Order: sequence, then structure tokens, then C-alpha cells
Amino acid sequence: MFLRRLILLYILVSLGLTTVANAEDTWEWSAPTKAAVNTTVEDAELHTTLIISEVLATPEEGEEFVELYNYGTEKIILDGWWLEDAAGKKVYLKEKSISTREYLVLYGTFSLNNTGEEEIALHSPDGEIVDSVAFADLPKGKSLSLFCEVYELHFCDAEVTIATPGAANVKEEIKAWSSSLEKSTYGSEIILHATEGAVLYYTFSGHDPINEAEEYSVPLIMTNQLDLYYFAIKGGSSSPIYHESYGPYTVPNIVINEVADLVDGTYVEVLNLGRTPVDAGKISIGDENIPLHTFAKGTVLYPNVPRSIRIKSTPSLGLYYGGGRLEVVHIPSLPAGKSFARADTTSLLGNIYQGIDRYVVS
Repeated sequence: MFLRRLILLYILVSLGLTTVANAEDTWEWSAPTKAAVNTTVEDAELHTTLIISEVLATPEEGEEFVELYNYGTEKIILDGWWLEDAAGKKVYLKEKSISTREYLVLYGTFSLNNTGEEEIALHSPDGEIVDSVAFADLPKGKSLSLFCEVYELHFCDAEVTIATPGAANVKEEIKAWSSSLEKSTYGSEIILHATEGAVLYYTFSGHDPINEAEEYSVPLIMTNQLDLYYFAIKGGSSSPIYHESYGPYTVPNIVINEVADLVDGTYVEVLNLGRTPVDAGKISIGDENIPLHTFAKGTVLYPNVPRSIRIKSTPSLGLYYGGGRLEVVHIPSLPAGKSFARADTTSLLGNIYQGIDRYVVS
């Protein structure tokens, strides 16, 4: 029991509170009074049970408001209390009261700044500022809301949330999720989504996802077996860290077989070196960085049956399946009537071709 009290005392002292002995040698909570007469919490007026719990400065419709909350056990008569904004405008709370554990919503009390900095201060009848809220550039239709773990100690955080006038504040749940039309297909895209206004982050390392993550901006291409970790952040709130596994994939055994510059354009021939048909609608030809030309949907590339597609001339050709790049071929300047072709393709049937140097002018 003594140890528990000692731990509690340490925590409260670290929070700016301590205990003092009164005339009867009993102990009460107090603000620290080093080298001065001890005072109790009540004497020091360290706490008030009235707080500014929510502010809506830029409503989508209706009026702006300031919300007060009484977390105490006694009704508070507000005669003599007032609110004051950053410009010095005062709104007196005449003939108003707020019961225990209740809210008071004051509509249209100020013309709060929609842009730039603003502050609302709550004054007690003796002029003391008992609470204040500062903010800047609140999103339209969103409130600055207070969330307190321990009201008496002012363990509170302010967050931008949906407006909840006259009711408990509600934190916005931040979510993130992924979509992939063909999760098991090599070269397919992983598209990440999140709650509106949230920023997405991802990493392929589970060692320290938060510190190793980078901001998501474009769809991720699935070309390897991987573990994906991602999450979203909005304001001071974060979604959970989500984990998904992809792959392994069967890489289609297709190659650029021949390139020819003809009168009506550049033609690229693609050959399936595998033993099963391949959906050519997922095959693209482009430069070494971006797929640009795609076979028509429904086209099938059968084993050892080449298909060609006309493209714009480029010195380097990339072969893509889905969004994954399979190979790059650098094309030399070709003599008239000649093409740049893969050598001895028949000996490669059934194998995944790894090199790009077995091309000849033919």
C-alpha cells in the first residue's frame, strides 16, 4: 500500500501537483508553493469544472458556435462570466447557467476568423481566464473538439472532428484499405485508399513500419512476393497499421522477339516461350520506363505463336505484363530492310529467358 501511494505521489508531483499538510496534520492536494505558505486546491483555484469543449468557426451551413461543458458535480450560474475573442470582443453570459455534466452551446456569439489565428478565452466573474482555445484555419464544417482523459488534471487534447453541438465529442475514425482487381496476378496494381483528407504511408518492411514508411502517391505494382504495411494519418490521429501479403507469382514467359522499322511504323513482335496460353490483353510495350501500347482485350498469346503490335519508334523498348516490367531491349540503328531479332529462340522454349544480349540484326 505504501509503495502504491509513493508511486501515485511521484506521478502527481510530475504533473505539477503535490500534497500539503494543514493545521490538523492531514494532507490535501495543492499547487506547488515552494518557500511559501501551503494552499489547498480550493484556495489556489487550480481547477475549474467549466471548459470550452468545442468550437465551430466555419460552418458549412447554419451558425458558428462555442460550446461549454461543466464536468463538475454542481450547477454553475454564469452571471458575470464572459467569453472574449482574439480581437477583444466580449460576450457576457447573462442569465445563463449550466448543470452538472451538461453542455451549453452559444450560437453566433462571435464572428470567428475563418482564416488565420483565432483564440477564445473563458473568464470567471473575477476576471481570471479559466480556459482558452487557440486555433488557425479550421476546415470548413469541422470543429476543434476537446478530449480529456482526466478533466480535473486537464489531461486533454484538441482535435479537428465533425461538429457535435450539445453532445459528447466524437473522434473521427481514421481508416485505410487496399484494392487490387487481381491480387494473385503478377504486374497487377495495389491501390491504397484512406479516410478523406488523410495521408497514406507504406513500407515493405515490418521491422519498424512507422519510421521506415514513405508517403503513398501512385499505385504499387506487384512483381515480387512481398509483405505490405500501410497506415493513414489525419491531424493527430492515425489508423491502425495494416499488413497484407502478396505473391508468390508465376511470371509469364514472354519476350520481345523481333523489332522492325517499316514504312508505316515500328512493329514489335512478342513471343510466348511458355507452355500455356497468356492473356495478351495484359501485355504492354513502351519505353524502358512507361508502358504505352497494349494488345486488345481478349487477345490470347499461344505458345510459340508470335503476335505483333505497331508502336511509335523508340531506342529502348520495355515489355510489361500488367504493370510489371519483364525486360528492356536497346535497339541499334537498323540498316534498310533489316530487323532486330532474338537469336535461336527455339532453344529457349519452356525456359525463362534472363538476358537481353542474344539479339542480332537479321
